[in-house]
Amino acid sequence: MCWSPYSLLLAVGFTKGNLVIYDHASRKKQPVLGKHAKKIISGCWNSADVLALGSEDKTISISDRDGEQQRVTNVRQDPENAIFSDMKAADGDMGSTIDNTASFTVGSKTLFLLNLDDPDNPIELAFQGRYGNIVDYRWFGDGYILIGFSNGFIIVVSTHPQEIGQELFQSKTHKDTLSGIEVSEALSCAASIGDNCLKVYDLNDLQDTSAIIMLDNVQSGSMDKINWSTDGMLLSVSTNVGDVFTYLTRLPILGSKYETKAIHLTSLQEISIIDVQHPENIETVELPTEPMFLEIGPHHFAMGMNNRAFIYRLDNKTSPVCEKDYLGSVHKMFLNGQYAAALFDGRVQLHLIDSSQDKSSTADYSQTKTPTLMTR
Repeated sequence: MCWSPYSLLLAVGFTKGNLVIYDHASRKKQPVLGKHAKKIISGCWNSADVLALGSEDKTISISDRDGEQQRVTNVRQDPENAIFSDMKAADGDMGSTIDNTASFTVGSKTLFLLNLDDPDNPIELAFQGRYGNIVDYRWFGDGYILIGFSNGFIIVVSTHPQEIGQELFQSKTHKDTLSGIEVSEALSCAASIGDNCLKVYDLNDLQDTSAIIMLDNVQSGSMDKINWSTDGMLLSVSTNVGDVFTYLTRLPILGSKYETKAIHLTSLQEISIIDVQHPENIETVELPTEPMFLEIGPHHFAMGMNNRAFIYRLDNKTSPVCEKDYLGSVHKMFLNGQYAAALFDGRVQLHLIDSSQDKSSTADYSQTKTPTLMTR
């Protein structure tokens, strides 16, 4: 089963080789009987809504969004781990689409590259036996592929015509076994799991291991899958006994300033406040939740997520002086000495920060100055 990352299309392959394509936009299902003679075991879409499937009948099929067959290619073993990506032609052109090459592992021993612009000349890359079986692989950068092997090796190969088949990098990163690899283009980093540890590398210099995390509580040999969020913020590791470990690998850039004061996020639930006139005095504040917005004013700072905001005094950060639920998810807040303005859903709501500061103001505000909604 695989969703298209570009369209609302879902392909579902069955054990008898049948296929169903579901178009979520139109709510229509397109059954395709006999797409393959045996179980469909892998598949992927490209940006042109072309579907590549691998089957236990040792064939790779290329179809359009309606399931109409365009090509069938025979391979020697089961084609698994289907991925579409970019492979340059000899003249440096990327071809008719930006993801013109369907790649598969074949029998966990070779990497099969089927260029849709030259389908009669597929490329099959074989590797040294001492590496073990191919566990997983990822395309990255300008046509490069990172491959992880069961005996603990990772290598990099290029799909550039003048370099095809050459190993540009090779290293034994895990002593006994490697269970999975992942790449974050957003961070320009790679990661691998094996031997009860997680390793992170710089893609620009894979010899540089930037982090090693030991998973001492994990049952030996149980590490299974690894996946990075698209923005590179979260890295998750799963095991075959049901455990999932998620690590923060990048903080969102979040902050605000007012005159000489600045506030910024320093961990998921911690902020730092600094006055640039006294940079040696940095205050840290623990927050009740991870914020999606921050704002600082002359006497207060505000934080919150979705439609809820907490406003604290700068001289007393132990508890908020205001907790507010708005009518929509807050996009931005502004604070002055007395008032807060929240922007959400194209509207601004203005209200007192702390009505308890002045009882007469509280009375006047609640009776005659109800929160104002203004359309931009």
